[in-house]
Amino acid sequence: MDARFDTDRLATISDETLTGLRDAFARAGYDASATAACEAIAPRLLDGVRVPAVLHELSRRGDVRSTLAALFAYDGPVPRTAAVAALGETVVAALCEAGVLRGDQTVRSRLRVQPYYGMWIASTPFEVDVDPVMGPGATTEELARSLAFDGVGSLLDIGCGAGTLALLARRAGVAEVVGVDIDPRAIAFAHFNGRLNQLTCEWHVGDLAAPVRGRRFDAIVSQPAYVARPDDGDTVTFLHGGARGDELAQRLLGQLFDGLAEGGRAWVLFDATASDGAALVEWIQAAVGARPLELAVVAMRGADAVMQSIAYASLEDRELGPRYREQQRRYRDHFARLGVERVRHTLLFARRGRDQGRLVMLEPGALVGFEASALMALIDGAAAAGASDDALLSMTVRPSPVALLVHEQSLGDDGGDKVFVRFRDGAGVDRELSETSTLLLTSIRDTANLVDALALHADTLGVDVDDIEQDALAFIRDGLRTGLLVCAPPPGQPS
Repeated sequence: MDARFDTDRLATISDETLTGLRDAFARAGYDASATAACEAIAPRLLDGVRVPAVLHELSRRGDVRSTLAALFAYDGPVPRTAAVAALGETVVAALCEAGVLRGDQTVRSRLRVQPYYGMWIASTPFEVDVDPVMGPGATTEELARSLAFDGVGSLLDIGCGAGTLALLARRAGVAEVVGVDIDPRAIAFAHFNGRLNQLTCEWHVGDLAAPVRGRRFDAIVSQPAYVARPDDGDTVTFLHGGARGDELAQRLLGQLFDGLAEGGRAWVLFDATASDGAALVEWIQAAVGARPLELAVVAMRGADAVMQSIAYASLEDRELGPRYREQQRRYRDHFARLGVERVRHTLLFARRGRDQGRLVMLEPGALVGFEASALMALIDGAAAAGASDDALLSMTVRPSPVALLVHEQSLGDDGGDKVFVRFRDGAGVDRELSETSTLLLTSIRDTANLVDALALHADTLGVDVDDIEQDALAFIRDGLRTGLLVCAPPPGQPS
C-alpha cells in the first residue's frame, strides 16, 4: 500500500462532487442493509480470512450496490468502468483528482465510506498506515444504541474520530454539537463527513476535553482509545489507551463531572483490565473521585488475554501475515508482564447530580439490551434502594418491563419445579427465584404501591406484615439495584 492519504485533500473536494456522491449512494441503495448483507458473508471471522471471500462474492454479483460496497467498504479493486457506472464519470474524475481514487483501468479507494443511520461516514482503511482514523464499527453501534438525545441541547463527543457519534447527535436534532480529537487527521475527516452529510458541528483538535475546558454540556459521549501499548515497539498510535489500554479511559472519567451541566448525562464505552467486578468498581471510583455523579456500569466478562492479543494483532496486520504472528506474541507477553488475564468490555452511564455520588454495576453477558432508559432506571433504582424504609414504602415500584418470569416444571416425580427471571437482550442479571420471592414479585405487580404489596404478600403467606417486612424490603432493594424492579410514577401521573 502506498503512503497514507493526505487529509488536506479532503477540503479540495467540491460540494458539487459530494452531492453527486450522495445521489449515487442513494440511487444504488448503498445503505446499512447493503453492508449488513456483506457482513453476512463468512461472518464472525477475522478480516484476513473473511474479506477476500466477501470481495470475491461481490465481484460475482456485479451490481452497482455490490460495486460500491467493494470499493468503499472493503478496499477492493473494481474496474473503472464499473466505478463510472456506479458513480458517474464526473464524480469518478473528481475523486481521482483529489487522490481518493487511484488507478487506471482498475481503481481502489483511499477512503472507507460506511452507511450509518442514514448518513455516510468516511474514514481510512486500516491498511493505509499505522494511524487509522476510526469510522463506525461494532463498538460504535453498541454505544449508539444506548444513547438518548431527548432534552439534549448540547453534546460533546470526546475522541470523536471521524465524527460518527457527533454527526448522529446533530442529525437527531441536538442544536450544539462539539467534537474533539487529539489527531488532526481525524478532525479533517470529521469536517469532511459534516460536509458529506450536510450537517454542521464544531470541531477541535486537542487532548480529551482540553479544547472546551470551562464549557458544560447536556451530554458527553466517548469511545476512548483502548489498545494496550507495549513498551518494546510501535502500535496503532491513536488507538492506544496507555500501557494497559485503559489509562486514557480513566483520565476521561475524571473529566466528566466538570464537563456536564446540572443533570447532564454521559455515556462512555471502554475496555478495562480490572480482574473482577470489585476491582472495576475501585478503578472507576479512583477515576471519578468524590464528585456527585450517579453511575450505572454494565460490564461484560470480556475476552481473555489470548483472545485480546489476537484481536489487537489483527488491527496491525489485517491480512494475518508474519507481522500479525509477531504482534500477537508481543501483546500476549505484554499482558503476561502486567498480570492482565482478561479485558472487561464496559459501558458506563453517568448523570451529574447535586448530592453524593453512587454506583450500581451489572455484569450481564451482553450490552445489547442497555438503552438509555434502562441505564437511567438502574441509577434511579440504586437511589431508591438507598432510601429509608419509610421512604421506600412510599414509592411506586414495578417489575422491569424487560424481566420475564420463566416457569420450568419437571415432568418427573422429583418435584423440580423452578421459577427463573430472564432479561430480554441481556438487560439484567438472570437468576432463579424462590417461591416466596416469586409471590412477592407478583404482589408488587398487582398492587398500586409497596404498602399494599406487602399487605397482600403477608396475607398470601398467612402471616403479619411485621413478620415479613424486613425480608421483603431487602428483596426490593436488591431488585432495584439489579434491574429486576424499576421506579414508576404514582398511579395517575404520566410516566
